Formats: sequence, structure tokens, C-alpha cells
Amino acid sequence: MEEEAEAFTICYNWLPMTIRKEVYDKHVVAVAEGRVIFNEGDEGSAMYVIIDGEVEIVKRTSLETSKTLTTLKKGDIFGEMSLIDSMPRSATAIAKKPGKLLVMDEALFYSLARNNADFSFKMIKVLSERIRKSNDQISRLASENREARTLKGLAEYGAENGKTSVNGLRIERLAFARWAEHHLGLRNTEVQAAVDALVAKKTINRGAAAGEIVLPRRSATP
Repeated sequence: MEEEAEAFTICYNWLPMTIRKEVYDKHVVAVAEGRVIFNEGDEGSAMYVIIDGEVEIVKRTSLETSKTLTTLKKGDIFGEMSLIDSMPRSATAIAKKPGKLLVMDEALFYSLARNNADFSFKMIKVLSERIRKSNDQISRLASENREARTLKGLAEYGAENGKTSVNGLRIERLAFARWAEHHLGLRNTEVQAAVDALVAKKTINRGAAAGEIVLPRRSATP
């Protein structure tokens, strides 16, 4: 950060952005280590740019436990979605190290969006990255859900149609895929991809015969 003729240059999304000194003085705050910046479920009225320090984003997993989703550093932003969509905070933000934050309320956000081309470009870039990550997460969850449904379907199908062996239930792959289309609502390509993923994870095994898979005994209960 450096002062230049009544303006400050801060690192924003790892690129420099110049803001007026009066904006810096009004909107930059110091945070101590361990300070809770906002809690999960709080109403959101600002987003934050980390000028210095580190911030942990923490998600509750139960009433007693939580999980650190990520640790953000200088130049990163957080809290932007609550400012844009007015929804409650989806996680808790805690200062991991002492530092400084640019607190960007709605008025400052829209002022910068209208008048600062650097900010507008970088905000679009950040939101695009957020959307891409969200899409990747949704795709991964959908894939994991298909695998879980396929494994459950294998147990159900194998209980009636599988052949018992010392290693588990032997199941004819193509016959199961046809069954799964009607009973699991999955396309043939989705079933085959899920089966391949389960084999790769060694959740199920390839059979000795071509086109055959083996459901181990530990996985054979519907």
C-alpha cells in the first residue's frame, strides 16, 4: 500500500486498485487476531477487501462443531454475495491474524462500480470465478449423488438378481444398467460413469468374467 496524491493504492484480487484517501480513512478498519467479523446467519450489509492480514471462513457442521472452509489473505475479498443478494451470511468470518479491511457498504460498492473501471472489471472477474467454483461444486455433488444412488441400486438389484460368490454378489453390468434406467432414473451413460467411478474407488470390483462387476459383501445391504 502506498500514498499517492490524496489517494491510496490497495491490493484487490491481487491487482492494484486506487481509492481516494477520504474513502480509505472512512472505510478501512483494523482487526485484531480472533475478532469475529460476522457470524453465519447475520444480515449482510457490507463486503470486505483484505488489505493486510488473514481471515478464516468457517461453516457450522453441527451445534457443537464447525469446519474451516478456506483461509483468505491480502487482496482477497469476502462477504460480497450478502451485499449483492441481501441474503444472510452463509458462513462465519474470523480474523486469523491482525490486519486491515476495507469495509465496502452498498453505497461505496455502487459508487465504485459506477466510477472506477478497475473495480468494475475486477468485481466481474471475482464473481465469474465464484460462479465457476459454485458450478464445479454442484457438478461434483451431482456426481457423488449418482454414485450413491448407483451403489444403493446395485445392492437392491444384486439382492434379487446377483449371483453369490466368495467375494460378494456378481452382477451383469449391462443388465443392471437397463434396470437402473427404469428404477433409478439415470441414463445409461450416467450409470456406466458411476460404476466406473465406484470401481476406481474400489467400492466395487471388476468381475472375472467380461462385463461383470462384483459387489463386496460389506456393500451388499440395500
